[in-house]
Amino acid sequence: FLEATFLQELEASGPGAFLRRRLRPNWLDLYRRFLHSPTFRSWFERQRAAAERGQQRAWRRARAGTDIASFLPHLSEAHRVNIE
Repeated sequence: FLEATFLQELEASGPGAFLRRRLRPNWLDLYRRFLHSPTFRSWFERQRAAAERGQQRAWRRARAGTDIASFLPHLSEAHRVNIE
């Protein structure tokens, strides 16, 4: 996570409707303060872990619905070992 990149992209995209109505000029500072707060790191790690779990679930669902036997002949031996 790169704070400077995040803030640049956030500034370019602008505030959401909720912040636009309530915080007008200080919306970006709200994010800056949160990034430096004692709770940010733990919040970020929980969000990252939840996103990774979601990706793993989606990958397992996609793999479960795949007919592996149909494309095994097209894979290298190394890839076949990883699948089996």
